[in-house]
Amino acid sequence: MSYQFDIKKAEQVVALLLKQAPDQRLNYTALLKMLYLADRESIGETGTPITGDRPYAMKLGPVLTNIFNLISQSDWQDEDTISHWNSFFETIDYDLILNTDPGEDELSDYEIDKLKKIFEQHGKKHYKQLVKETHRLPEWKATFKHGATESVLISIHDILRAVGREEDFDAIQDEMQEDARLDKLFSE
Repeated sequence: MSYQFDIKKAEQVVALLLKQAPDQRLNYTALLKMLYLADRESIGETGTPITGDRPYAMKLGPVLTNIFNLISQSDWQDEDTISHWNSFFETIDYDLILNTDPGEDELSDYEIDKLKKIFEQHGKKHYKQLVKETHRLPEWKATFKHGATESVLISIHDILRAVGREEDFDAIQDEMQEDARLDKLFSE
């Protein structure tokens, strides 16, 4: 079971971090690390991530896979989604640039504050520093095997254990299933 990924919310989350950066531009590896750290802290504090994206353990640390695929425009089949994403963002070399602000109406005050806090803590760091920091995370260490060539899904259980909420796993999993059921019901 996983959280629900919402493209509109993801666009707003990414834009909020980019708005904090000089020239509204960030190295996308650094951006992806900050997004993972924000999700991780949110899971520790509320039981749910901000983005709802699936975290994968990769060579350079944890990566939110849907957002990574949007940035790199790989493994994404829906041309309308890519076109919509590209109406807000542009990737040049290894930087993601905000061209148009998608707003913040999908974000709670908590999420806005959390993202701003993450940027204050990590926004001036070089992406290599963030890679080193995320390599120290227990859930990445438990999932990624040295020398691996493929990405591996980081389980919610490993994240909950790492943030000290392992005892809440069953309740959080039940809530995730209920949210997915309601989303399906209301999308029909």
